[in-house]
Amino acid sequence: MVEEGSVRAGQDDSLGFEPLDVCAVCEGYPCEWEEFAEQLIIQLDLTYPKNGDGKYMDNETHEELTPRNLRYFLYRQFTVLKWGHLGKRRRVKIPGCVEEKIRELFPDPDGVYVGFKPIVSSDE
Repeated sequence: MVEEGSVRAGQDDSLGFEPLDVCAVCEGYPCEWEEFAEQLIIQLDLTYPKNGDGKYMDNETHEELTPRNLRYFLYRQFTVLKWGHLGKRRRVKIPGCVEEKIRELFPDPDGVYVGFKPIVSSDE
């Protein structure tokens, strides 16, 4: 089955292998989101407990985490899974499909998102 936003790769499935999807957003093969989604959600579930309503809670304050908190956590986790710990003041833009899916999972109520902020050199 082909999901919306993806196209079938031109592979021969005569050997019984199902062709993989090429992401229409990141053009990854396989799609970056498809490759890392399960690990990201597992990490989220292991890091933050859920309350009786199924909402993620902060371990220290026991307050409900905001969609912004959850998006930020998933963006950082994706970066660590994909590239490892980058270190202070080193940033990379994550693929559009990953950003899009994280926003779908935890949308901002007002549709306002910060987006990628490159590091501005202090030399300039």
